[in-house]
Amino acid sequence: KWPNLRPKLQPKNRVWKMFNFPVLEVAAGIILSQNKFLAAKRPSGKPMAGFWEFPGGKIRKGESPFDALCRELEEELGIKPLKGNYLFCREHVYAEEGFIVRLHFFIVPQWIDEPQPREGQEIAWLTPDQAAGMCFLPADQEIVAKIGKFSRMDSKHAFEAWGGENFHWPKP
Repeated sequence: KWPNLRPKLQPKNRVWKMFNFPVLEVAAGIILSQNKFLAAKRPSGKPMAGFWEFPGGKIRKGESPFDALCRELEEELGIKPLKGNYLFCREHVYAEEGFIVRLHFFIVPQWIDEPQPREGQEIAWLTPDQAAGMCFLPADQEIVAKIGKFSRMDSKHAFEAWGGENFHWPKP
């Protein structure tokens, strides 16, 4: 069963509810390895090109966040997650672009194959200090600011500290 997927970290200013913007459902992975996390830079030609983000992508109709993350990581990076921990859901309003993004975050501590950029994006393993000086998507900035504390923990303690749920992907 899926945990309660209502956003836990909502914007402090509830004015965004006045907008009648479409909601874009997205699954995002915080891929951890040796006190670093993987980030991807959006390539030119895509919306918000040049911003860094957590790997992941849109959830298709009828698809769970879990399934979407597996599909997106395979498509974008060529990796197959073996384990994932559902952390939480948060929303961010992109008023200038006219939509709300609802992000479902997972910690991904185990996977098969080495991440390779498959969609023209740049990827980098970052420490929290390195990430602090980079330009992340506005929806990801709060997570980047907090990740330093959790990246030094093993995945079990990190997802517990975030209040997440533990999920295991099927073995390939």
